[in-house]
Amino acid sequence: MLGKQQFRTISLVIAVILLVVAFMVGILNKSDDKLELRQVQGEYNDFKAIVDTLSENDKKLTDGKVDYDSEKASYDEDKAAYDKAVADCDAQEVKFDEDVMSYNQKLAQYNVTKDAVSSGKTAYNSGKTQLDEGWKTVNEGEAQLKELDKAKSAYSSAKSQYDQSAAAYNKLTKAISDLEDKGVPHIMALTMVSATTGQIVTDDSLAEMKSQLDSAKKQLDTAKEQLDQAEKAKAQLDSAKSQLEKGQSELDSAKSQLDAGEKQVSKLQKEISGGQEKLDAEQKALTDKRAELDKTKEELEARSDKLKEYETIAEKAQRSREKLIDAGYGSAEDDNAAILASAQAHESKLHGEYIRATVSYSVTYAAYMLAIVIAIIALVKLKKGKLKPATTLAVAAAALGAVSLIASVVFGSVHSLAFAAAVFTAVGVCLTEKPEAA
Repeated sequence: MLGKQQFRTISLVIAVILLVVAFMVGILNKSDDKLELRQVQGEYNDFKAIVDTLSENDKKLTDGKVDYDSEKASYDEDKAAYDKAVADCDAQEVKFDEDVMSYNQKLAQYNVTKDAVSSGKTAYNSGKTQLDEGWKTVNEGEAQLKELDKAKSAYSSAKSQYDQSAAAYNKLTKAISDLEDKGVPHIMALTMVSATTGQIVTDDSLAEMKSQLDSAKKQLDTAKEQLDQAEKAKAQLDSAKSQLEKGQSELDSAKSQLDAGEKQVSKLQKEISGGQEKLDAEQKALTDKRAELDKTKEELEARSDKLKEYETIAEKAQRSREKLIDAGYGSAEDDNAAILASAQAHESKLHGEYIRATVSYSVTYAAYMLAIVIAIIALVKLKKGKLKPATTLAVAAAALGAVSLIASVVFGSVHSLAFAAAVFTAVGVCLTEKPEAA
């Protein structure tokens, strides 16, 4: 059997060993238990955050529902009016673009037609001047040829007289020649012809008649040439007149086209008159309208952002609600109050577990480390021969070790090393009968 002193020594040795081991193991266990405590704390905090979020947001939704519904209805009405105004403005801008295109087309048509009419007028005036000069020349020529018929009549009359005179002269000379061919002397022949014709025929009268006939023949030839030239001139004049009449017809047609062109220019001028000013006014009105719509858009966006704050709260509340429903605290048919009641009961339970774990953890390791420290101090006191304070400290260390053990059991784990080390320390100290030399 072991003696008292041997048992004391063994107890003290075991106590020292256990104190060292308890200290090392305590540090390791504290780290592990700290993680476990944080898990409990995290579970509680996470669940509490979900419950608090739903509770806070549900209150905000309840308090702000009337204002939100009123503002949402007003916003929807104003937004619909804005959308319609934007659509109307877009349609007006499309029509404005079409009006601008139509105006530019008419303006281009007006300028082209006006230039064409101006060029046509210049050509018409030039052609009219040339035609007037042509008519003047034709009229002058016709005036000059008005005596042509009289001249032709006079020529025919003179020609007829000449032919008659020539025939009479030829008849006389032939009669004289016939008599002379019969052997009648020339003088006798002249006398006989004179008696037959009833006029005195002599060589001198015949010579004078021949001279007159030659002179008349020459005059008639000259007149014939003049008449032929006049006929040619008349033909040329008729041709020129025909060309002038054709030119006059073309000029009249051109005048009709110019008149139609001027009417078109006048019509286009009326259509584009004031068009640019009207377009400028429309553009300014559209610009002002677009600026007003942009301002309205900014106001609507600001109101939308305000509404989205409430809607964001509703989304957050819905997410919290769904999380709690998924966790089994209520169903989709339950309102937020019922879900919160169920969840808050569980939150209270988690809070109790969190408090118990926190207190147990704190007490466990506070008592654990104090038990080790006090046991070490007791051994130091024992070594110095101070048995009474050593005994008191050893008992206190054992008590703290017991507290640590109980608290660790409550926490959910068993940490007995500090208690065991303190117990062996107390046993060793209590078995000491008298102080040992330091």
